[in-house]
Amino acid sequence: MNYALLFSGLFFGILTARAGAVGARGGIEPSPNLIRLIINTASLISVFAVIVWGFMNLAWWVTIFAFIVISLIVGAIVTRLTWALIYQVMPVTGLVTVGITVAAWIL
Repeated sequence: MNYALLFSGLFFGILTARAGAVGARGGIEPSPNLIRLIINTASLISVFAVIVWGFMNLAWWVTIFAFIVISLIVGAIVTRLTWALIYQVMPVTGLVTVGITVAAWIL
């Protein structure tokens, strides 16, 4: 259960961050929507929180391994071809990240 929380929390959080980074690199301005801004900010904080949780509850190398592997996987998933779809669901993936992080800290 702990490993699933770590890997899924990192996956959705890094997916949200990567989609935003690819959009920014492509010249896309961040959305002026306040709700979307709050969700993206909470998602970024949640990624750091799930990493801290991983170091506290799992072996240190598991958290580092998970971060590296998930970063490589997300890097392969978010490309110019898939970016538009992922950008549209960014608020959902951000909320999923926050939910997983809250569940990890509560459980």
